[in-house]
Amino acid sequence: MDLWDTVQSLNNKYGNPGADFSTEIADFEKNILEQKMMIEKAVNAEISSIPKVTAILNQVDLSEIIAKAESAME
Repeated sequence: MDLWDTVQSLNNKYGNPGADFSTEIADFEKNILEQKMMIEKAVNAEISSIPKVTAILNQVDLSEIIAKAESAME
């Protein structure tokens, strides 16, 4: 959601003691809900990929590289 218009509306109401901010508040609350849903979807996608990434990483053989690093440190 683009909040440009909402922020501009707040700017236009600045200094008006009787201004009604209910529309802007509703816009921000809606945006927060949408952002939470997007984050939840992204986190769930990341979590679901962990087993696949783990399986791939478990197949990587680093023994040769580790041995070379250890011998270089001697």
